[in-house]
Amino acid sequence: MINNFFPSNRDIQKLFPFIVIKNHINGSGVSSESEIHESVIIGKNVSIGKNTIIMPYVVIEDDVIIGNECIIRSGALIRSTTFIGNQVVIGHATEMKHAYLDNEVKVGSHCFVGNSLLGKGARIGSGTITGNRRFDQKEIHWNGPNGKVETKLDKLGLVLGEYARLGANCTTNPGTMSGANTWVSGGQIVSGFIDANKFIKQSGEVVENAHKQELSIKDNSGVV
Repeated sequence: MINNFFPSNRDIQKLFPFIVIKNHINGSGVSSESEIHESVIIGKNVSIGKNTIIMPYVVIEDDVIIGNECIIRSGALIRSTTFIGNQVVIGHATEMKHAYLDNEVKVGSHCFVGNSLLGKGARIGSGTITGNRRFDQKEIHWNGPNGKVETKLDKLGLVLGEYARLGANCTTNPGTMSGANTWVSGGQIVSGFIDANKFIKQSGEVVENAHKQELSIKDNSGVV
């Protein structure tokens, strides 16, 4: 089943369940080739790679890895135990918490991504929220194609496959799984398991996704 989400990355498959992310955090310092605004607050055990740009008033808590050639836009909050790969863009005033972002992920402004795992090239539109805890604070289950899977976790957000997309202002309920190259129209509330290569329309109808190509994460200015 995991191949439906991360077919090109065996390492990311080892992170299930998410609780083991903390064992992958081993900060090695801030590259002298990064560009970090003087107002940025950086905690302990943090690694920031080459040619990464950290804009004003970003807060980076303890135990965080940020890769090469990333852009972290102003006012973002990167909370403890977060791994950010290479060429990732984090939007203005977005909060990341206990998350794993593979290379080339792009997350828009004013998002919350908590206890979640985003595959290579995945994109999340501005204003999207990943719910990560039930009201009753009980265990969250994955609802896969073969039925319910126990996670033994009371905080669990979104599993988003490679090159999958969520439009602006979506909400994903705790434990949502969306397969590789699956696209979700803006404003949707998403739950449960969505297989790879699907497209959820504004009407809520689920159809096959005709778009198979990998998409660039460059914006209109040409800046990653």
